[in-house]
Amino acid sequence: MEQSLRSRRGLKASPRRNSQDATVDAQTARRSHVRYLALAKAAVTAGDPIAAENYYQHADHYFRQMAAESLIVDSDTKGRR
Repeated sequence: MEQSLRSRRGLKASPRRNSQDATVDAQTARRSHVRYLALAKAAVTAGDPIAAENYYQHADHYFRQMAAESLIVDSDTKGRR
């Protein structure tokens, strides 16, 4: 059976992350989201719709990452009550 890419590289799979790691990732994602939105707005102002769309797509990625991280944190806190 073929090994997964993570195991071939010697990385351990972490099925569950602690809430502190999720908080750090959410903060990083939030900063990146805000940064790419600002870059997109600047590109629109400069008249470059291609660059603006690229930045909006990056911002959307980080927005989705924030949403996923909040679901992880929410599920962790619900289990502790």
